[in-house]
Amino acid sequence: MLVKLYSKIGKKIKSLAVAIAVLGTIASFITGIVIATIAFESFWMFLLVAVGGAISSYIGSFFIYGFGELIDKATEIAENTASLR
Repeated sequence: MLVKLYSKIGKKIKSLAVAIAVLGTIASFITGIVIATIAFESFWMFLLVAVGGAISSYIGSFFIYGFGELIDKATEIAENTASLR
């Protein structure tokens, strides 16, 4: 059963990266709205938090997605070279 949990782990990591980017973007916009309306009542603060947070989530997910891609490629290489042995 544990083997199935870890099969195609590269694709699961890449899906996690996409989910983190989407959820981080949504959370940034919600946080920006809350901060702008309650705390400071400033449109510029909304832009800073919402856009800055969305960009940070997107860029941060690059590293997780890249790691998943590396695992996918390493698995593919291992599968293709296994028949050569």
